[in-house]
Amino acid sequence: MIQEFAKHLDEPREIGKKKKRLSSSEMKKIKDKAFETYKEMLNYPNYIRNQAPVPANQKDGEHRYYNPDVKETKTWSKKYKRSIDCNNPKGFSQKAHCAGRKKRESIMNIKSLVKETIREVVLEKQINLFVEKNVPTNPSKWSYYKSQAKKKFDVYPSAYANAWAAKQYKAAGGSWKKGK
Repeated sequence: MIQEFAKHLDEPREIGKKKKRLSSSEMKKIKDKAFETYKEMLNYPNYIRNQAPVPANQKDGEHRYYNPDVKETKTWSKKYKRSIDCNNPKGFSQKAHCAGRKKRESIMNIKSLVKETIREVVLEKQINLFVEKNVPTNPSKWSYYKSQAKKKFDVYPSAYANAWAAKQYKAAGGSWKKGK
């Protein structure tokens, strides 16, 4: 396309005639038109759509782009893909398909294993929250304040009595640790 616009510049001149010199504005117009066409060609699908005729069975605008030189490639159906025996693939394409399938399956297996282990860890932590108990670091002090709570409150064990005993135990310097 670019050669069409500048064709007359490289033609051999006729005998006896001077070569016509283009003005700078004419040269600028030719260059601009050439670059515009080049930019259109870079956007190939749109360039083909604008240049190629619309097929008879399609209305304009129904097709994405039409290139008469390129034939449509056929894809494998899902049924055919499932029918391929990956233990004995026939040909390069089936071997490549099986390699991709194995890779996808291994990635899916890894993802499912990771999800399963995360689920197990979370479940184990939730169970441990209920199984683990707080154990006093100084059992003798705790038993003393527990007996004091039994004397002071009519109902023991109760939330009030245990809260009072724990408060007294912490005030006396006792603390708690996780135990099984």
